[in-house]
Amino acid sequence: MKKILLSLIATAVALVGSAQTTYTEDLVVSINGQSVDPVPAEISVTDNGDNTCTFQLKNFTLVAGESSMPVGTITLENVQMEDMGSYTNISTTQTIQIVAGDDANVDPTTWMGPALGDVPIVLSGRFNGTDLYANIDIDMTVMLGQTINVTVGEDFVNQTKTYTEDLVVSINGQSVDPIPAEISVTDNGDNTCTFQLKNFTLVAGESSMPVGTI
Repeated sequence: MKKILLSLIATAVALVGSAQTTYTEDLVVSINGQSVDPVPAEISVTDNGDNTCTFQLKNFTLVAGESSMPVGTITLENVQMEDMGSYTNISTTQTIQIVAGDDANVDPTTWMGPALGDVPIVLSGRFNGTDLYANIDIDMTVMLGQTINVTVGEDFVNQTKTYTEDLVVSINGQSVDPIPAEISVTDNGDNTCTFQLKNFTLVAGESSMPVGTI
C-alpha cells in the first residue's frame, strides 16, 4: 500500500510540474527578408517545473499563396523561463533535428524537416495565461542559402493601443460640447499601464485654449 501511495504522489507531482498550455496565434514566416501572409498555428508550451519549458510547433508548413511546403514539427527542450510577474520570458539557442509532422492531410513522405539535418535555432519570446509571442531565427545559409524568421503572435508587452472617443469638459459644473480625442494606453507588462491624452485643448464655441499632453 505504501508503495502504491508513493507512486500516486510521484505521478501527481509530475503532472503538476509539467502543465501544458496550447496557444493559437498567427504565424508569419520571412525568408531572406521576404514575408508571406500570416497563417494560424498551434504552439504548446509545457512547464517542466524547473524554470524550463518545452516549446513545440507541430506540423510547421511554409505557405506562400497557393503553394505550401510541409516542414515538420519543431520541438525545443529545456527552454529557459524567467518569471516577470504578469508574464514569463522564454529564450534558448540550440541545434535540433526537425521531425516529420503527423498531419493526416499531408503525405508522410513530403515532410522536408528530417532531410535538413542539424538546424540552428534562436528563440526568444514571452507568454502569459492567454497570449504567446515568440521570435524564431533559423540560419540555413549553409544548406539552403536562406535565413528564416518565424514570428508567432504579437508582443503584448509595451504594446500601445489608441482609442478615439468623445471628450466632454466641465468647468465649474458647466459642460461644453463633446469633441473627438485620441487616448493611448500602453501595457507596461507589470500590471500597470501608461495612459496618455495628447494635445488636450479646451474648446468652447469658437474659442479654444491649448492645454498640453496629459
